[in-house]
Amino acid sequence: KKEAEEKTKNVEEFFFQLLDKGMEDFEETEEEYEIVTLQENFEIVKEQLEKKGISLKEALITYIPLNKVTVKKENEETTLKLLSALEDYDDTQNLVTNAVFT
Repeated sequence: KKEAEEKTKNVEEFFFQLLDKGMEDFEETEEEYEIVTLQENFEIVKEQLEKKGISLKEALITYIPLNKVTVKKENEETTLKLLSALEDYDDTQNLVTNAVFT
């Protein structure tokens, strides 16, 4: 138990250091952390993780919508068809939406 508490304390301290380097937010799952930062702080935070010897499963810059829109039930099917059609379009590389489905 003491070892687990020490590990938790070290992780918390490290994330506080990342906040000072520009990390905006993070999400923890059982297997990984998702770290959110502004684009201009991306490389700084990435370097800090690498210096600490933390292996990165994936490191990328992506768009996260600030304003999300809840799609009404009667519009869900049409919206999903539109998103699917956009994904299938050859020139689409990464599709991001602010739609929230209930």
